[in-house]
Amino acid sequence: MHAKQEYADALASETKGRQQAIAAVIEYGDALLEGRTMHKSDKDFGRWVSDNGLDQDKPWNDPRERSSAINIAKLAFGNSPESSFTNCPYTRPSDMMKWYRKKHPNPQAKAKRAEKAEAMAKGLEAIKVMEAKGETVTEDKIAAKAGIAAGTANKAFTVHKREKTAVEKAVAETTEKLSEDQQLEKAKFTAKGKLTIDKAIGIHRKRLDKSFWSTVHEEVRRQIDKADEAMRRHNAELMKENASLNQTLNQKALFTQAEFRVILMALHPDNSASADVRARAFDLVRKNEKRLVKSE
Repeated sequence: MHAKQEYADALASETKGRQQAIAAVIEYGDALLEGRTMHKSDKDFGRWVSDNGLDQDKPWNDPRERSSAINIAKLAFGNSPESSFTNCPYTRPSDMMKWYRKKHPNPQAKAKRAEKAEAMAKGLEAIKVMEAKGETVTEDKIAAKAGIAAGTANKAFTVHKREKTAVEKAVAETTEKLSEDQQLEKAKFTAKGKLTIDKAIGIHRKRLDKSFWSTVHEEVRRQIDKADEAMRRHNAELMKENASLNQTLNQKALFTQAEFRVILMALHPDNSASADVRARAFDLVRKNEKRLVKSE
C-alpha cells in the first residue's frame, strides 16, 4: 500500500518532514475506515484487514495503533492535516490522538468527571452522617441515602475504610509510644548506680524513638489534612464546573423572534435599515458576544 511505504519513508527522511508522515497516517486510517464501513462485524473486519495486509509492520501490527489511525482519519475528514494536527510533534497514531485530545478537551468528559466527583463526595458525607448517628454503614445504605450508584457507593465505602484504618493505626502507635514514655518517667535510679550503661543507652534510645515517631505522626497528620483540604477544593471546583456546563447545555435560544427580525433588517442587502435599527442590532450582537464567539 502506498501510504504504508510513504509512512516508513517519511519517518526515515527528515526532508519529507513530520506533516508528510501525519498525512500518511490519515490516508492509512481512511483505508481502515473504509473497511470498517463495509464490515460491521469485528471478526469480518479483522479478516479484511489481514487479507489486505494492513496489519503488517510497525506500528500497524498493533490494533491500538490501527484504531487510533481510524479516529485520526475521522477527525481529519474534509480538512488538511495541517488544520487538524497543526504543530503536532508526533507521528505515531496513538501519540497523535493523545496530543489531539489534550488540545481539544471534551466538555462532556469534564462534566462526567465532575458528576463522579460529586457523587463520591455525597457518598462520603452519607457515611459521616451514619457514623455520627451510630448506624451500621453498608454499601446499600450509602447508595440509598446519598442517591448514588452501587459502584460509586462501593468506592466511597472502600476509601472511607482505608482512611479509617490509617487513622486507627496512627492512634495505636501513638498510644504505644506514650505508654513507653510513661514507663521511662517512672524509672528509679539508685544512689549506688546500679543502672548499667546498657540500660541507660536503651532508655535514651527509646526517648529518641518516641520523639522521632511523634514528629513523623505530626507530619503524616499534616499531610493528610492538606490532602483532604485539596480534595475538598478540587471537588468544589468540579461541582462548580459541572453546574456551569449544565447551565450552558440547558441554555435556550439567544434571541427572541422580535430581536432576530431586528438583526435581519440590519443585515438586509438593500441597506435600508434606519440608524436606530442598526444600533439595536449592534447592541443585541454585542450583548451575546461571549455566547456567539468560540474561545481561542
